[in-house]
Amino acid sequence: YKDRYTLPYTNASCDGGGVAVDRYGTPWVGFHDDRVVAKVDRSTGQVLEEANIPGRVHGLVADRYDFIWADEYQEKQITKIDALTGQVIASYQPSDGLCFRPYGVAVDARGRIWNSHDGACPYITRFDPVTETFERFSASNGSATLDRNRGIAADSQGLVWTVSSSKNKLAVFDVETGSHVSTHNTCNTPVGVALDRNNRVSISLLIDSPVFQRSMPNS
Repeated sequence: YKDRYTLPYTNASCDGGGVAVDRYGTPWVGFHDDRVVAKVDRSTGQVLEEANIPGRVHGLVADRYDFIWADEYQEKQITKIDALTGQVIASYQPSDGLCFRPYGVAVDARGRIWNSHDGACPYITRFDPVTETFERFSASNGSATLDRNRGIAADSQGLVWTVSSSKNKLAVFDVETGSHVSTHNTCNTPVGVALDRNNRVSISLLIDSPVFQRSMPNS
């Protein structure tokens, strides 16, 4: 570790529920059981702001409009937090009655929120903060690709990437149309996905080696 801080929350050393960095370079940390999202000074570890959210935090993402978004798997909702004040703005969930178990969260270039869903939920969802509406997108082969999807990421090239822990798949979607672009095999039990500026995809694994990386030159 370069620095290590213990924050004033229940079992804070291992109760994390996501990390995001806002556009000012300040980290926000979610605490699952405490139902807290904390803004933390990156030099001292001091808590600068604290947002008490309705549910248990699984993932966090920061958009470019000074909002932090938390997904709450058990409560089946996502929550919007003002990154400047720490105020909780609102929580959202779709009204269509279909499964909504947000586990992974990402934001695209237009500020829309994408969620992957754990459990038998063969969709990814996109939430538009302007219209406050959800859309669902499925793979061309349904649950053969989208099942227990955990990690999700949106790149700068107009693609969304998500991994299925049960099917050992990496699926790619068009960020505008939501159409399923391609599917790739992964190693055993992928749980996280990220992309670097050279368009290389890194995937974290629950089983086997902890991380593997592959290049996607055609995407």
